[in-house]
Amino acid sequence: MDAAIHKVIIDVLAAVIATGGAWITVQAGRLLGKLLAKTDNVLIKAAAAAAVGWVEQRMKGAAASEKFKAAAARLEKKYPWLPAEEIEQEIEAAVSAMNIQIDKSKKP
Repeated sequence: MDAAIHKVIIDVLAAVIATGGAWITVQAGRLLGKLLAKTDNVLIKAAAAAAVGWVEQRMKGAAASEKFKAAAARLEKKYPWLPAEEIEQEIEAAVSAMNIQIDKSKKP
């Protein structure tokens, strides 16, 4: 009798440990996915800001549409999987941030 109870307890503990391990693995995967997405988002924003800065330095006399195309091309090359709408959004945000910095630097 004792051996049968012992086996049942061992089997239950093994099942609990396996279930807990699977749950921990799933949670760790979710957390890692969130961290990677956040890191990727930060990198994309930095790349957009760098592309806009590069375009502003290299294409001072160009039309805004040409500057946009050049910045978009740089981002598309670095992040080919990024949708066009997101590239546009990131470039617009980078231009806005740059304009805010320019306005701040003009104020006494």
